[in-house]
Amino acid sequence: MNTFDIERLILGAVFIDPTCFWELSLVLEPSAFSDKEHQRIYSAMKEVGEANNQITLQSVAFKTGELKGEPALAFLGATLAAAQGEDHAVPVMEYAHTLNEAYTKRKLREVAQSALEEVSKVETNPFGLIESMMGELSQLARDGNRASEKTFDQVGVEVLQMVNEANQQSGFGLDTGLRSLDDLIGRFYPGDLVLLGGAPGSAKTSLATQISMHISMHNHVGFFELEMQAKALLSRTVAGACSLSVREMMEGVTEGQYTRISDYLNKEKGRRLNLIAQMGISITELCARIRAMKARENTEIVFVDHLGLIRRPKDRSKPHEIAFANAQDLMELGKHLNVTIVCLCHLTKGARQKMDPEPTMEDFYGGGIEQHADLILCNFNRWEWLQKNPPQSNSAAIKGKWDNDCGNSQGRIEIHKLKDRKGPANEMRQLYWDGSRTLFQDIPDEVESQPDLLEIA
Repeated sequence: MNTFDIERLILGAVFIDPTCFWELSLVLEPSAFSDKEHQRIYSAMKEVGEANNQITLQSVAFKTGELKGEPALAFLGATLAAAQGEDHAVPVMEYAHTLNEAYTKRKLREVAQSALEEVSKVETNPFGLIESMMGELSQLARDGNRASEKTFDQVGVEVLQMVNEANQQSGFGLDTGLRSLDDLIGRFYPGDLVLLGGAPGSAKTSLATQISMHISMHNHVGFFELEMQAKALLSRTVAGACSLSVREMMEGVTEGQYTRISDYLNKEKGRRLNLIAQMGISITELCARIRAMKARENTEIVFVDHLGLIRRPKDRSKPHEIAFANAQDLMELGKHLNVTIVCLCHLTKGARQKMDPEPTMEDFYGGGIEQHADLILCNFNRWEWLQKNPPQSNSAAIKGKWDNDCGNSQGRIEIHKLKDRKGPANEMRQLYWDGSRTLFQDIPDEVESQPDLLEIA
């Protein structure tokens, strides 16, 4: 059956049962129809339906006027008759997906033809052309995979399947390798957007790197580092695993320390971890590379360091508006690919200067991106904050409390959970933090002592 006939049967089926239009509208836009008159009819149906009017031959004919030189009612009547003449009910959604695939192929041909024409021009910037193509292809991928309406029973089957898989795997999602953190958040779940924020010096990148190393033992991980070289990022992990500091590694090591580093790197060969260090990456390229990584490696989790460094081409919006749009794109991508995306965030300057140091969701670019996140975590180095904010009073009680707080927070980082769609929010756990080795560890008082990272890896 050709595309024209499929389009006519879909439109005729809507006249037979107007309620099916709303399921169709989740899959098809008017542009998906190749015939211009069919586009006009579908657009008219949409206009009538969205005005809360009944979709009938008469209401659609009123919106369209003449069709192919003949009265609209006659043309629409022939469309209805074609659907009524079928031996069986028209498989509307099956035909809709067929039509959507045909439309996507047409658009792909257009993008390819346009690219061929542009690349033949001497003045064409190839990297600009790549950026433009990625944007068009990304939009095509989004439009071609629209969500479908599902009944309670259908979703119930999916929930039961998820629970069954969790039982078979002794849990669902990816653990972090830090039991205090797992106790706080559960795990990283497929499709979730996780925001990990904190002020400078709160070890966000180190925490993300350590978690990615743990997960990459068994699952593929993508790590997009947007402000330092890949070797600088990995040096932190190597230093922590080998009981060294990065400074010691940079200034020269003993023969024994060199052997320790070499042995560690040889032992860890084959880690399922891809590091992409690229400054100035755009949201279009980032999403395209995550899609490619998922298809190639079946990537299960992606870390992005950090949200504020992702460009939006030709976008002169304010930083918080750009962050909002980028977070929305990453949220939609993660749910479509069923990939966890952990995006690091800096806190606003105002958040770092406020009198009350406790982290809040408003500290993340004014709080607007909160709606896109499934889980929001924030690192807080209380000891560092206390050192910058000593008591202004000579009161012995106030000074004593400050000394006590400093003692309880030294060598520790607090992880605050500000939002969690799957559990309670406004909870906190502490982790030991060895800044010289850029290494997090569980606190023995809270959970059983965790082995050194070198022993885990």
